[in-house]
Amino acid sequence: MVDANLGMLPSFIHKAPPIPPSSEKASVKRDSVSAGYVAAPYYPAPKGGWVNTWTAAYAKAQAVVAQMTLAEKSSALRFGIPSLCLQDSALGIAATDGNTAFPPGITTGATWSKDLAYQRGLALGAEAREKGVNILLGPTVGPIGRKPRGGRNWEGFGADPVLQGVSAAQTINGIQANGVIATIKHFIGNEQEAYRMDIIPHGLKKAISSNIDDRTLHEFYMWPFAEGIRAGVGAVMTSYNDVNGSAASQNSYLINNLLKDELGFQGLVMTDWLAQIGGVSSALAGLDMAMPGDGGIPFTGEAYWAYELSTAILNGTVPLDRLNDMVTRIVSTCTLPLSTSAALKVFGSDSANNPAGPNACNQRGCDTGVLGMGWGSGTANYPYLDAPIDAIKRKASNVYSSSSDSFPSGLTALPGDIAIVFINSDSGENSITVEGNDGDRSSSGLYAWHNGDALVKAAAAKYSTVVVVVHTVGPILVENWIDLPSVKSVLFAHLPGQEAGNSLADILFGVYSPSGHLPYSIPVSESNYPPSASLVGFALGQVQDTFSEGLYVDYRYLNKNAISPRFPFGHGLSYTTFSRTVTLAAGKALTPVPPARAAKGSTPAYSTAIPPASEVSWPANFSAVNRYLYPYLDNPSNITTGKFVYPTGYTNVSKPDPPSGGSQGGNPALWDTMFTLSVTVTNTGPVAGKSVAQLYVQYPSDSPYDTPIIQLRDYAKTDTLAPGGNQVVSIVITRKDISVWDVTKQNWVIPISTTKPFLFWVGDSSGNLTLACESISGACSAGRTSPVV
Repeated sequence: MVDANLGMLPSFIHKAPPIPPSSEKASVKRDSVSAGYVAAPYYPAPKGGWVNTWTAAYAKAQAVVAQMTLAEKSSALRFGIPSLCLQDSALGIAATDGNTAFPPGITTGATWSKDLAYQRGLALGAEAREKGVNILLGPTVGPIGRKPRGGRNWEGFGADPVLQGVSAAQTINGIQANGVIATIKHFIGNEQEAYRMDIIPHGLKKAISSNIDDRTLHEFYMWPFAEGIRAGVGAVMTSYNDVNGSAASQNSYLINNLLKDELGFQGLVMTDWLAQIGGVSSALAGLDMAMPGDGGIPFTGEAYWAYELSTAILNGTVPLDRLNDMVTRIVSTCTLPLSTSAALKVFGSDSANNPAGPNACNQRGCDTGVLGMGWGSGTANYPYLDAPIDAIKRKASNVYSSSSDSFPSGLTALPGDIAIVFINSDSGENSITVEGNDGDRSSSGLYAWHNGDALVKAAAAKYSTVVVVVHTVGPILVENWIDLPSVKSVLFAHLPGQEAGNSLADILFGVYSPSGHLPYSIPVSESNYPPSASLVGFALGQVQDTFSEGLYVDYRYLNKNAISPRFPFGHGLSYTTFSRTVTLAAGKALTPVPPARAAKGSTPAYSTAIPPASEVSWPANFSAVNRYLYPYLDNPSNITTGKFVYPTGYTNVSKPDPPSGGSQGGNPALWDTMFTLSVTVTNTGPVAGKSVAQLYVQYPSDSPYDTPIIQLRDYAKTDTLAPGGNQVVSIVITRKDISVWDVTKQNWVIPISTTKPFLFWVGDSSGNLTLACESISGACSAGRTSPVV
């Protein structure tokens, strides 16, 4: 576990040889990015405490911080403040025992269930609390899945900002209901593992620069973070990569402007592990906590903060009120059915456990046996792993199994035999390479691992009924076998966690009807994706990754280019059938821009006077631990104020309130209800089941903004409906749902048309939309022509 002292900015304080006062590390020159990709300077860092729901916490924190000496603001030694434990991961408590290995985010997203996302978060928070964890390092909404081969896509909830945002908000609510702080990550643009971080020591090679235009940033990549902040998340973790040429950990445009000002984030901003690359620069850019401590330790033996932060305050380079806000933010944050008698033939190593045990490979850094999670820091130890073959044998009496990835010879196929073939595709963090895949699926591509396609084809040649079970981190290509006559069913089980067997067997044998839906599209080939979705390779200079596709990711790109996927985003089958009818009710009147935001509330008043140098003198008779960094200085009285070369654009004059801000997540009016759809779902089939009503918005055809044909905006899942039963679910359309980000106005704008309506499509996938309501007339009708191929 990682312990961080609550009032401590670098979480570990080590001692290093003294270095000259104000010795900011020399910045490494970054390559120029293309025009239009902005990371303009934005200073000073906005203070927290102006949102009503945080006022009491800030008042308590400020009362404590006001009593701290300068040294104590880097290392809180009094006031009964406990140490903080920050711990991975987003699917369970990592590096411990007696924990639960929950299904990862991609599996949670595939349920399309808000309630399950909340219940999972509630269980994660309860377990974290019992383990003594104060800050849980999840949920993950970046990467969002722009690149299908991306190594950590499985940690998030799917390739759509709304699916990500809703699932993250529910997860955060569940975690924080237990008094554990959730951390939404990685802010922002972390869409591949290769070249995502500086080569340490920092500066040998700069991290990749994710170049994202303003509209795409707001409408796509920031969307789930805004939802998480609106839910009250206590912490945000920055990404390793640069964004538009500036390191995310000290990018004032991202942290000060977008995160703290526009989205009104009141909690603490931390780095990813060892991602800090500067001292004064990161403090002024809005960073509040460096994890797991000073970025140079143990590589250089020098500090970015610790005693350097003491020096920077005494010589005036970092304003004292910035340090006070950093500490106050930290302190306030913490205040398909099968017959059981059928002859089953089970094939594939993915059906059984790793013979060496489910935790034999560090951080799941191998692909041996059933795949329950990807690899890397986003994992947890299995307390046990229920293998599919074991669960199948508990349900059925006539089972043959082979855990080889080669099809066995000499088998005789009898009428009525059913073959169940297990295949998988793995990925993870780039700290581990598995079978040539260095985090991303750089070697395997989107094909099944371990000869999976050949195994399916061999089974299909032998047996007349084949069921394929896929454990995968994301989309895989199925064209090599999907049209074979023997392949009757495909079950994407994703990454099921410790209950891999039980959860699957209940679906296979009809205990429950499946109700999951794909959180991404399954393409016909990788060429269906835009070139910019490919992994970016080596470059002599800084690697540039320009998000030139803009908003057109996954189904949005396929629809724009009239490319039919094998299975569309949101696709999912059931053992039963459903019908839907819908009515539309208007809410607030449409206006082009939201009502003006309210002014910020008052923030704590911090002293700006430079404290006495004696506050950071070494205590008498103090015994220092070698190589630990402390906030103390040898000769603090010799430090004087002077000129400092500040980051370009630095100023201590606060910016006007951004019109799109106003509270946590942005202007509260963005969540005003503009329309409500009441969807009546009826089970028209033979067995009980659940249905997901998915809402996609189509903008007016005369809109001046280039907008994807349809965009998911909300969804609702029914309870279990008996045959003939029905339920009405409500889906709300907010102002933000029908707005676009206007880069000139720097605000959310509804493209209102007097003759061309918004169309609100309801269906069970992005590719099955025939029921729609019109915004102008309010009329709803079935049997319409789908807006997409």
